[in-house]
Amino acid sequence: MYISYLKAKFARAWWKDGIIILFFSTLTICLAFSLLLLLFHSYLVLTNQTTYELVRRRRIPYLRGIPERVYPFSKGVCRNLYDFCCVWGSSNSIEPLPSAQEIEVKSKPYTCCDVLLCRCC
Repeated sequence: MYISYLKAKFARAWWKDGIIILFFSTLTICLAFSLLLLLFHSYLVLTNQTTYELVRRRRIPYLRGIPERVYPFSKGVCRNLYDFCCVWGSSNSIEPLPSAQEIEVKSKPYTCCDVLLCRCC
């Protein structure tokens, strides 16, 4: 009788553990997805882009002539963060497309001195 009691208790414990394992694995997948989504949208905020501009860059007429790694509406990481987090009011104004000289300046890679002197921000 005691052995049958232990077998019943053992089977019940595995069933409960299975539900807990399934719950935590689902929770882990959801957490990983949420973190990846947070990282992706943080990148978009830091570069001052929309998802549409990132995905359909070649189809947007005003972005066709701009090099791939140049973000024409970016004002630097610090200014982009400030505009996203701290600017109140209507931020739906249409920004003008930068001139060719501004795009050429933005296409130059940053050096270590630029980063240390905060010229990249």
